[in-house]
Amino acid sequence: MSMWELGDVLFRVVGERTILLTEIGSRCFGDHHERSDLDLFEVHVDPLREVLFRGPSTSGRHLRSGRVDLHSYEVSHVVREIVRGNVNFLIGVLSPIILFSTKEGSLLRDVTSANIHKGFYRSIEGIVKARLKAGSEKDIRMARRYISLGFSLVRDGVLSLSSFEGDLEELRREFTSSSLKKRADEEELIDAVVRIRLSMAGLSKIDC
Repeated sequence: MSMWELGDVLFRVVGERTILLTEIGSRCFGDHHERSDLDLFEVHVDPLREVLFRGPSTSGRHLRSGRVDLHSYEVSHVVREIVRGNVNFLIGVLSPIILFSTKEGSLLRDVTSANIHKGFYRSIEGIVKARLKAGSEKDIRMARRYISLGFSLVRDGVLSLSSFEGDLEELRREFTSSSLKKRADEEELIDAVVRIRLSMAGLSKIDC
């Protein structure tokens, strides 16, 4: 994808409520090819008035246009999935390929990074087993990708695209014995969402 094409995508995707836009999928993991789709993860913040009246959005949007595949979520939904240990949301927030971020997006990345927890293993295990059962060359490659990602979380405490060798049982043992948090600190994550909402409403400032 050319810089012109990417610029057009950003123009169409980034809205005034967007706080974070990252690349996920094959381009994020470095195993893409020339015709690979551009998979995007977008986080936005609903207006405070709307949240107070109806509550925040509880589901995401999946939009596809040409070779662009967009996954869009409200910040509260993202944080709930981080608490649950959904590794795909962890990848979305902490992807090393950041296309757009505000100070609120940086705060979300920081608090998510501080809340990598053992519960993410269950999500990785489910994805790996499903991919191995499917059995295609692409599925097996994806399974290895998630195992490698799991090792980067448990060994380095970060989401890394470095290649780690090992199997699912070894990964389970390392997660079990690791110093990672047993579960996410929900209060810390909720506090971050409140700060993000107040900042987007112009009622407070987040220090950069």
